[in-house]
Amino acid sequence: MIFFKKISTHIFQSDFEFKKLLIKAFFYSMTVRFMMLFVKYNRYEKRLGKRGETDTYTLSEKEFAIAHNIAKALNGVSNYTLWESKCMVQAVSAKWMLQKYSIPSTIYFGIAKDEDNKSKLKAHAWLKVGDCVVTGRAGHEQYKVVNFYS
Repeated sequence: MIFFKKISTHIFQSDFEFKKLLIKAFFYSMTVRFMMLFVKYNRYEKRLGKRGETDTYTLSEKEFAIAHNIAKALNGVSNYTLWESKCMVQAVSAKWMLQKYSIPSTIYFGIAKDEDNKSKLKAHAWLKVGDCVVTGRAGHEQYKVVNFYS
């Protein structure tokens, strides 16, 4: 019940267009998380884009605002979902949401050694449009890129 109270408060305090974006972000993140749990990666890998290619797209001010609002919506929603909505869910959701606006993007997957336990690796995903990091900005520089899709 607390979940619905928090998310509804977040929605009701926003303008109409952002409310729609929050609802879309919620359903995109739910779909992505479902796919991560129940669909083999190679089945949805095609929807991530062309493997090993980056885009050099330059955002207009309007497109930057769209990308910023999508990131803001996904960050807001991910705090209240009943499922885990971390970096990969956010990056893939943002990529698919940006595709609806015909904004090309590149999703990156990286790994790094865990500082607490050197024998373990940690992973991170982030999404960029040109030089602008849309999701997963925090600490993405410390990860070595192992795969990317445009």
